[in-house]
Amino acid sequence: MRALPFALGLSFVASTASAQGPVVVDPALTWTSTFAFANAQSARFDPFDPTSYWVGRRGATDGVFRVGFTGRAERVAAGSNVAALLTDASTTSVYFTEDFGGTIFRVDTSVQPNVRSTWVTGFHAGDDDPVGMAIAPPNYVGGLVTPGSAVVVDRGFNGPDQVWVWSATVAQVQGLLVPDQAAFVDPVDVAFDANWLYIVDSGEGGPGHVWRVDGAGTLGELVVTPALAHPLAIEIDPLTQELLIADQASQAVVAVDPTTGAARNLVTGIAFPGDEWASLDVRADGSQLLVTAGALVYTFSRCTTALTAANDCDASGVLDQCELAAGQANDCNANGVPDSCDIASGTSTDCEGDGIPDDCPSCPPVEVVVVVDTSASMDDEAAALCTEITAINAELSARGIAVTSELLGISAAPGGAYACLQDHVIARYGTVVPGTPPVGNETLGMCPGGNEVASEDWGRAVSVVAGTKAWASGTVRVVVPIADEGPWCGDPINAFDDAAITHAISTSTAALVRVSPITGTGSSQGVIDRAVSLANGTGGVHQRTTAADADIPRSVLTLVRNACFAAVDCNGNQVVDSCDIVQGGSTDCDFDGTPDECQDPAPMCPPPDAGVDAGVEPDAGAIDGGEDRDGGERDAGGVERDGGDDRDAGGNRDAGPGRDAGAARDAGSTARDAGAQSPRDSGVVIFDAGTGQTDEEDGCDCQTTGRARGELGWAWLVVLALVRRRR
Repeated sequence: MRALPFALGLSFVASTASAQGPVVVDPALTWTSTFAFANAQSARFDPFDPTSYWVGRRGATDGVFRVGFTGRAERVAAGSNVAALLTDASTTSVYFTEDFGGTIFRVDTSVQPNVRSTWVTGFHAGDDDPVGMAIAPPNYVGGLVTPGSAVVVDRGFNGPDQVWVWSATVAQVQGLLVPDQAAFVDPVDVAFDANWLYIVDSGEGGPGHVWRVDGAGTLGELVVTPALAHPLAIEIDPLTQELLIADQASQAVVAVDPTTGAARNLVTGIAFPGDEWASLDVRADGSQLLVTAGALVYTFSRCTTALTAANDCDASGVLDQCELAAGQANDCNANGVPDSCDIASGTSTDCEGDGIPDDCPSCPPVEVVVVVDTSASMDDEAAALCTEITAINAELSARGIAVTSELLGISAAPGGAYACLQDHVIARYGTVVPGTPPVGNETLGMCPGGNEVASEDWGRAVSVVAGTKAWASGTVRVVVPIADEGPWCGDPINAFDDAAITHAISTSTAALVRVSPITGTGSSQGVIDRAVSLANGTGGVHQRTTAADADIPRSVLTLVRNACFAAVDCNGNQVVDSCDIVQGGSTDCDFDGTPDECQDPAPMCPPPDAGVDAGVEPDAGAIDGGEDRDGGERDAGGVERDGGDDRDAGGNRDAGPGRDAGAARDAGSTARDAGAQSPRDSGVVIFDAGTGQTDEEDGCDCQTTGRARGELGWAWLVVLALVRRRR
C-alpha cells in the first residue's frame, strides 16, 4: 500500500503570479485551490461540511449543486437563472434566488434526499429580480432589523430597486425594508457588519457604488478610493471587519476600510464575466475566501492565522488546507482532512498501525467499460455521466485507484448528451455473441421492430464486451450497462431477456468480469429485477437512479470502488484481507498477503514445530507402547530419543498445553506482519462495500484486539513489517 499526496481535479496552486490566473497581493493569503464548474454562480462554503461547497448554475442544467472536495458535483435542486446563494448553519439551509422569477427557494440539507421548497414569493407586482442575500449577524446593533433577520436586494431590471426583509425560519414572511431610491442604479448584493447594512451597486456601465443603510433606513454612500467601476459582490471580513468587494472592471477582490473607504487589493487578475453577483464568500472563522469567476471557483486561504482546532486539526500551526495544497500532509482518502487527523479522530481506522487510513485503496488496476443505452429516454443519464466523468476519474485517481475506461454506446454514439461516448460496442467489438448463446441471442442488435431497439440491446452487449475484449492480465474488470428498458432489445420483457441475462452471466464469469448495471429513471420492476440478477450472478452491484444528476456520478464511483474492494476481500466478509490477517480473522501461513482459506489448493506450510524439534518425530514410541512407530526408520537409525518411554514421561507430548509449551509459532499465528500485506486496501469498503448503498465510506472497521500478543511476536511483526514495506 502507498500513501498518496493529494492530487486530483481540484487543482492546488501556489500564490505567486500566474500568466493565466489570479495574482495574490495580500501576503497573508495563499491561493490554495481551484475547481472548474460550468456557468458557476455564487459559490458558497458548506458550513455543514467544511470540505464541500454549494454552487449555483445559470444556463444548461440550471440549479443548485453540492460540490465535494474532489470537485465532483451533484445537483440537489432544480432552478432557473439562479442568481445568488446563501447558506445558514443555524437552520441547516441553503437559500437561492432566481433572477427574473422573483422567488427565493430553500433547500433543507438535513433532509435526504435534498428537496427544494418555495420560501419567498411575495415581492412587489411586476418584474422581480432578487439577487444577493444576507443574514444580520448576532452582533448586529444597527437597529434596521433584528439579528437573525434575512434580507435580499431586488436589482429591479424592469422594475423598482428595493431591499426586502424576510424570515429564514418561516416561509412567506417578508416585507419591504428599503424602498426604491433615485440613487440606485443596479444594486446586486448586500452584507451586514455590526452597525450597517451595505449594498453594492454595479452601476450598469456607469460608476459603481457602495451604499450603506443606518437604523432609520437612511441611505448614504461610502466613497471608495480608488473608485470601483463595476462591483458585483460584498462580504465582511470577520477578522479585520473590512468590506471585501469583487470588482469586475479591475478584475480584483479588494478590502475596503468601512470608516475611510480606502481600498487595497487582495487578489487581482480574476476575470469576472460581469453578471456573477454575490460571487464572494468568506468562512465564519475568516480562514478562507471563496471567489466565483466564469467557470472557475477559487479558494484563497490564511495559512497561519485564524487557526482553530477545526481548521488546524493536527495543531501544526498551518491551516489544514494549506498543508494539503503544499503536499505537507497526506490525504489518501481524498476527504479534505489530513490522514493523521482522520485516524486520531476515529473517522478512519488504521488496523495495521502504519499511519495510513484503512479506507485508502490499493487494489489492482481497474478496467471499466460503460455501455450506454442511447435511446432518447436516456438523455438525462447520459448528460449526467458526460458532465461529471472528468471529476469521477479525478476522485478515483485521488483515492489511488488506477482506472482505464471505455465509454460506449451499444449501436451508436450520437453526440449531444452522449458527447463523451468514445465509440459503440458494435463498431469496436462486433455483433457476434461469444460462447454458445441461446437461440435468438446469437447476434447483438438483431432486434424485431422499432428504430431504437438495437441501442437498447444491453444484455447481449454485456456478453460481447465481456467475452470479446482483450482484458489485461491481473486487472479488476467491470462492465457497467446503463439502461432503462429490457436487456434484449428493450421493452416488453420476455423469455429472450431472461436468456440474454443468463448468457451474460456465463460469459462474464468466464472472463472474470463483474457486471454492475445502473437502471435509469423510470425503469420498470422487470428491468430492475434482471439487472439485479446480472449483478448477483457476476459479483457486481446494481444501482438505480431517481435523479440522474446526483445518482449517475455517485453510482459509477460506487461500482468501481466496490469492485476494487472485492479484489482485496477474497473471502467476501467485508473486511479487507490484510485487516483479516492482522486482527486474527484469517491465517496466512505462507506470508503471501492472502488468507489461507482463499487459496486453492491450500498452502502447504511447515508444521508449527518445524525447525524446533530438529526433526524428531512427535511421541516416537509413545503410540506403540515403547517402540518406534515406524520401526526405527523415522528416528534416523532407530535411536529412540526417550528410550521407548513416552517422550514427556506421562504421555503429555509437550509437558503442558501447546506443542511448544506456549511458544506458539507466531504468538497467535495470525498477526504475522502487522500490515505488511500487499495488496492492503483496507477500506475500499466504500458506499457499503458491496451492498449497493450510497453511504459515505466506513473504512474496514478493523480492530486491534486480535493482534499478536507477546514480546517475541511483536518483535517479529515489527521486523517483518519494516522489511516488507520497503520492498
